[in-house]
Amino acid sequence: DMFTRTALRTLCPGRKSINTSAIMRTIANFEHSPLTGKRQVSSDTFILTFSVPTMEEPLTEGQHVKVRGQTEDGKTITRSFTPINKPGETGKIDLLVRFYKKGAMSNLLEDLVVGKSSIDIAVIPSTYTYKRGIYDHIVLIAGGTGITPLIHTIRHVTGDESDKTKLTLIYGSRGFSNILLLDELVELVHKNPDFDIVFVVGSGDETPPRVLPEHRIRIEKADSISTDIIKNYTQNPSEDNSQFVICGSPNMEKAVVESIHELYNDNGHGRIFSFSIPPRPIVPRNNPVGDSLELPKQPEPGDCCGQSCANCVWMNYIGEMKALVDKGQIEKQQLSTLVDSIDVVPSVKAFLKMEIK
Repeated sequence: DMFTRTALRTLCPGRKSINTSAIMRTIANFEHSPLTGKRQVSSDTFILTFSVPTMEEPLTEGQHVKVRGQTEDGKTITRSFTPINKPGETGKIDLLVRFYKKGAMSNLLEDLVVGKSSIDIAVIPSTYTYKRGIYDHIVLIAGGTGITPLIHTIRHVTGDESDKTKLTLIYGSRGFSNILLLDELVELVHKNPDFDIVFVVGSGDETPPRVLPEHRIRIEKADSISTDIIKNYTQNPSEDNSQFVICGSPNMEKAVVESIHELYNDNGHGRIFSFSIPPRPIVPRNNPVGDSLELPKQPEPGDCCGQSCANCVWMNYIGEMKALVDKGQIEKQQLSTLVDSIDVVPSVKAFLKMEIK
């Protein structure tokens, strides 16, 4: 509204233009959303569809949602999910959910009844967004339902015939029957010559559900995505200009990040993005004047009031870091990765992302 737009411009008087619509879309508001569909896709995994009438624009790549509900004892719980909506869809949210016997949110969602039950949903800004032209090769490493945020990047790249970015998906699952979105993944491999898949499945005797093209889809029998598997299907990221994007359980992500550092001695530099493991500290380039470079002090948790102040501590910090980028003393991609990892309210993060463009 006019008040909001005036307030945002007041907070940033030095800006000639402000995309207030984009900023306001990042401010989370929970909406009571009825369950309209429930489809089982594996023994313990379902696709839940919720109606969100006010969602008049499609989700952007990488956006996630917060789901809020109450347990039987009246306790409010909130969990984050990445929707699997296809491009262009509006007015609904599709969630791929694995039900765990001891999971509070799992039990709450499992008990929902189509046409009778509702839950609160809020759309949140993306933490990872694919940026075309930065990397020649993106290695996506997923475990279980960790495929949900990565499918958006796969759809985005494979759906653009002019985008020649190579994609490699290494996807770990307990067995073939537990591979989520299998039909879509196989179809996308057939359609795009720059997309390859490595399925890492449990070492049981389970037979693949279909004939898979051996040269495009590889199968590794293993109980986890090991260092050797990563080595067999990737290269040093500095040699083929690649990035690793990892999503799974925190333990899985930690192990994969450690494997990549062990293999390639990559000290961050924006080439590793993990949804739960923070990036390693920024290491500055050699200072061209020969002096040691001291990075600005990062604000402490609690320093930011979350009100998008004109003199925001995070805006000041990012401004100082951007000055180092302009001088060639740190890489722009490092700063972009740093902003993605900062835990601040959505409105503040939106300002920070505008600041580094």
